[in-house]
Amino acid sequence: MHLVAGHWFDDHAVPANQMSDPRDMAPEVEAWIGLALGNPACVDRLVRFLCTLDSNDQVSVGLPWVEKLVTANPERFAYPTYMLPGWLMETRSSAVDTGLSANWQRVVDPLVVAGETRLAPYSD
Repeated sequence: MHLVAGHWFDDHAVPANQMSDPRDMAPEVEAWIGLALGNPACVDRLVRFLCTLDSNDQVSVGLPWVEKLVTANPERFAYPTYMLPGWLMETRSSAVDTGLSANWQRVVDPLVVAGETRLAPYSD
């Protein structure tokens, strides 16, 4: 479940092309992040929500949100997330292109330290 326009809904019940635009929902997402801290399922849902955008927008809009969720407690996110490691690998070049490579690295490095081996090749 995740928050859209002030309402919780099952994101698996709504096709990605019918979801709201994450850019239009920044205040709601910011509020939701405070509730989602420490919940690995929430970061995967956020990533799925961001995948409605092109890669550069996923990073410029969503990477700061992902960073807030993950860096608060990276040990909670090292193994149980399904989409996060792949999303981080796929968005690496966009993070560089958008000037957010330091933010991207601040998400990857603590995950690797916490045991996320899929991201180990990307850790500094």
